[in-house]
Amino acid sequence: MPVRIRIPEHVSRAGLSWLLTHPRFVVDATRNAAQFGATIPVDLLRWLTTLIPKGKGPERLAVSAAPPGLRVDATINVFGTRIEVGSDVTVEAVTISPDAARVEIRVSKLSVVAPPDSPAAMMIQAIDLTNPGALANMMPNRPAFLVEAAGDRFVFDLLKVPRIAGNRVVRRALAALSGVVGVKSIRAAADAVVVSFAFDPRALPGALSRAFAA
Repeated sequence: MPVRIRIPEHVSRAGLSWLLTHPRFVVDATRNAAQFGATIPVDLLRWLTTLIPKGKGPERLAVSAAPPGLRVDATINVFGTRIEVGSDVTVEAVTISPDAARVEIRVSKLSVVAPPDSPAAMMIQAIDLTNPGALANMMPNRPAFLVEAAGDRFVFDLLKVPRIAGNRVVRRALAALSGVVGVKSIRAAADAVVVSFAFDPRALPGALSRAFAA
């Protein structure tokens, strides 16, 4: 049975209005598509942050382009103390296989600011912000999907998330994509993120066999 995705009318109207006011995006997206690339507006990422339910994430989350990556700034509430956190995030590699979906990122220009003279501010002064990987390794409840953390390098495996790993559709898709489609690079420009793909049709028969067996 085909899967039908219904897009709310107000979302469709907003998307069309955005495209009409950003004609350059259509040109760039078409050019990138001809080179096996997908173009994602940074405005879309900003909109997605507004869908996070209140109380389920940071009090404030802002995303902006910081080529070749993105700048992410957030306000989090830690035991009643508001802390401003920000960093540049660059995707170094994406590796897809039937058993893993690994994303490697670099975190740079990390900043953490707490109210002056607060206990949090004094604690932050003792932290080496140039080595965020060490901070992650000290987390008492480090998430299982964070498989590596060293220096400014972090590696996540999305298949370590039980809800994703247990999704049969996702597993079949990964089996079908493995070896056929790969992500060459993910880079941000002034107002968009461009995902460049590699395609090897010779691997398609084997991938389809794995997908139906998954």
